[in-house]
Amino acid sequence: AYVSMISSGNVDTCLVSSYNTSTQLVGTIMTDKIPTFEELKISPSMLKSVAECPLKFWQSYITRTLPYVESAQKDRGTRLHKFMEDSIDSGVFQYDPDDKSCASARKFFEFVNAKKQKGWKVKTEVCCGVDMDNVPVEYAKANLRCKIDCLMVAPNGHVLILDWKTGKKYSVDTLQLQVNAMCIYRKLRPD
Repeated sequence: AYVSMISSGNVDTCLVSSYNTSTQLVGTIMTDKIPTFEELKISPSMLKSVAECPLKFWQSYITRTLPYVESAQKDRGTRLHKFMEDSIDSGVFQYDPDDKSCASARKFFEFVNAKKQKGWKVKTEVCCGVDMDNVPVEYAKANLRCKIDCLMVAPNGHVLILDWKTGKKYSVDTLQLQVNAMCIYRKLRPD
């Protein structure tokens, strides 16, 4: 995608043109609602969107002209995350025999419970972030922020971050884990 910005007085206008691999124009958008960098709330999913498709990123996060669409996969992921959060927080694996996701999640539940019994502190859905100066701030005010599915801290202070994946292909999301690690490090060790 090619992005050009035109400034006129107090109003910023942005023209975004997207070209395919054959350099054919495939779309143009104009907007007058451009957030400043400081106003952006950057997350791992936002960063992945920039890398995968700059035009989709622009439409999803900047102009907000691309509507969010709930899919069966996203719904399944939301349900599994809630299931894992509830199971870990309660200490009881609430197995639903009709949901295949629950069966594959048992090994994570057992792993977390074994660590809890050894004195590890465990929290689910940990929201954290940093401001423009890399200082930890509350989630709503953070410029770079993340939600950690499961944060585990050993008695010796070592930290383990678990991230639930629900797709058929399980690959390590290095970008998300790096952002999570940076944000939680700054929260746990602010100096």
